Parts: sequence; structure tokens; C-alpha cells
Amino acid sequence: HEKSILLPLLPASLLALEETTFFNWFSYYALLSMYPLLCRDGLIVPHVALLSLFFLVSYARCGQHGKGPMISSRLKAPMAISFLFSVILYGAYLSVRPPQKYPFLFDALIMILCFSQYLALAAYSNVKQWMLSDVLMYESKEKKRL
Repeated sequence: HEKSILLPLLPASLLALEETTFFNWFSYYALLSMYPLLCRDGLIVPHVALLSLFFLVSYARCGQHGKGPMISSRLKAPMAISFLFSVILYGAYLSVRPPQKYPFLFDALIMILCFSQYLALAAYSNVKQWMLSDVLMYESKEKKRL
């Protein structure tokens, strides 16, 4: 699993300068999806250190220009809710014992949350590509008319 999430993360890193919100969101949920496995391996401290470094680097860079990445007002509420839910899951995973009947309840909730975010990010990137291809087709038609 650790390696499989890194495969789509590598090409997404090429968009880090153009689509900072997309890249930060994808990277955060990639780290979250690895959390249960890292906990079982006893790597909570390195995970928290990497997550802290990720937030420092990604948001310090946004602060250099005086403002962060522009986020659509329609997306702010769902992003905030899913982020809040992920923080709650982080805390619950460490402090609350799951019911004996469902020992992997928090693992499943984390995976459901991450998968929903991956679907949303895949839809966003596809829509963005279609919009870009429409713009490029329009520009090429305009050039042919000249």
C-alpha cells in the first residue's frame, strides 16, 4: 500500500507549483491513508514529524506571496469538514479503542475518507483537463482564422 499511493503522488508533484491546493490536498490524504500502517509499525513519531514539516513547508511558501492559494467558496466548506473529520480520526485512532466486534473500524473510516477525497481529486483533475483542452482548441481555432 505504501508504494501504491506514491505512484500517483509522483506525477501530482509536477503540479505542485501550478495547483498548490490540489497537490497539498492530495499529499495530506496520501499521508493520512498510510497512518494505520505506520501506527502498526510504530512509526507515529516520524509520521507526525513529516506531517508537521509538510504543513510548515506548504503553507510557509503560500505565505511568502501574502496570500494562500485561491479556493472556490463552494469547496471551502466540504474541504473544512473533511479536514476536521480527518483530525478527529487521527485523535480517535490513538485514544479510543474500537469495539471488539469491529476492531478495524477506524482503519475503515480512514480509508473511506481518503478514497472519497481521491475520487473528488480525480474528478477535479479531469474537469480541469477538459477545461484546458477546450481553451486550447478555442485558441487554435482563433489562430487558424488569422
